[in-house]
Amino acid sequence: MNLHTLKVVLLMLIPSLMSHAGDPIETLRAANDRIERTVLDNGMILLIKEDHSAPVVSVQIWVGSGAIHEGKNLGGGLSHYMEHMIFKGTDTRGPTDITTEIDEAGGEINAYTAHDRTVFYTDLPSKNWQVGIDVLADAVQHATLPESEWEREKEVILREFAMGYDNPSRVLTKLLWETAFRVHPYKYPVIGYEDIFRGMTRDDLEAYFHQHYTPDNMMVVVVGDVNAADVRARIKEAFKDFKRRPYERVVLPAEPQQISPRFARETGPYELSRLHMAFHTVPLDHPDAPALDILSAVAGDGRSSRLYRDLREDRRIVFGIDAWSHTPMYEGLFGISAQFDPAREAEVIEAIEQQVASWSEGDYTAAEIEKAKRAFLISELGALQTMNGQAAAIASGEYYAGDPRFSEQFLASVDAVTAEDLARVARTYLKPANRTLVILSPETEAGEEPAESQESLTSDMT
Repeated sequence: MNLHTLKVVLLMLIPSLMSHAGDPIETLRAANDRIERTVLDNGMILLIKEDHSAPVVSVQIWVGSGAIHEGKNLGGGLSHYMEHMIFKGTDTRGPTDITTEIDEAGGEINAYTAHDRTVFYTDLPSKNWQVGIDVLADAVQHATLPESEWEREKEVILREFAMGYDNPSRVLTKLLWETAFRVHPYKYPVIGYEDIFRGMTRDDLEAYFHQHYTPDNMMVVVVGDVNAADVRARIKEAFKDFKRRPYERVVLPAEPQQISPRFARETGPYELSRLHMAFHTVPLDHPDAPALDILSAVAGDGRSSRLYRDLREDRRIVFGIDAWSHTPMYEGLFGISAQFDPAREAEVIEAIEQQVASWSEGDYTAAEIEKAKRAFLISELGALQTMNGQAAAIASGEYYAGDPRFSEQFLASVDAVTAEDLARVARTYLKPANRTLVILSPETEAGEEPAESQESLTSDMT
């Protein structure tokens, strides 16, 4: 049975939390009673959850290091480079052996890098769970970072840079984070800056690997059709020689409070304009995070949301619009994103400002709040219908809140959000002085002025 077939079986066999006759949050609590948390002698955290609903297992290794932890090489993209290089060979496996071994076991292997973490994972048939643990354990302990693969992957990443320059969404997102954050390293893109990246050497990557890839900066998560005792024993054996090393934690500077609106624009060969309007908010573990999530759903999630009905359906001044709340490990952002005709830029900005101002008034209906909560709950619980999703959820809880069962608490807090909470967080965070506006617009003809100048936009926001 290949992995695609297993995924289909999994979706059919795992009970749907949303359709459970009882309270779905209580169902989640009952499911999470099976989570086992162990701290190994070397400081590595081990999370195991047995789930025998389908013959699948997800093995994940989370490394507590991402783009914000690159120290003197900030902007060099070493975390992302490490993601590319981790599977390129070890002392006992060649450059192609790792992926081949997982393929032959019927699985898939992959990785991703974020601002604050790097994650390596494999999903495979549960009968081959040992292969997944052995391969990932070998990679994160013994990656050799061969010179030939270093050069090859460097070219791959340079092509990623080139694709990013041609992707308006990536260009605008990069502009937002660079503008909203002046001190905190969230301002650096995960991939880095091309000019800094080109100056990175294999020695830089090796130093980064040995600094951050230590057992007390990692967790292993295994979810699926396995025996927890067997998994625990196998992991202890796989990491028995992985010793702690002196680890100098990266101390991150705090972002100063924003006290004046910010604006930035980039122009290019685009046919329409795009914007992000964002406001500094809170990290995931802050009590206001659930209310901000529901506010973003009420404001901009789907065709019935306030922004869509007003700007898209009624005024017809945007092609698309939504709202979002990003609450990571450190200070997050609440944002509004829109695409529109360049000639209507000033009109779109004014309409969004009017909407944002109205959210502080507390005029929320019970129906729209309940709809937003239901959509959020379905989205969050839907992710738990795969072993990979369950592993990611309990790992996130451990990593961001120190509790692998944090999702229970968070969803209960979401369910308790009131209209008063929505108005309060809007008043607290969505202030003009706390706003960052970035726009991606077409290049203008010679002598033609943009719809609004930077100066006029800035004065409008004070």
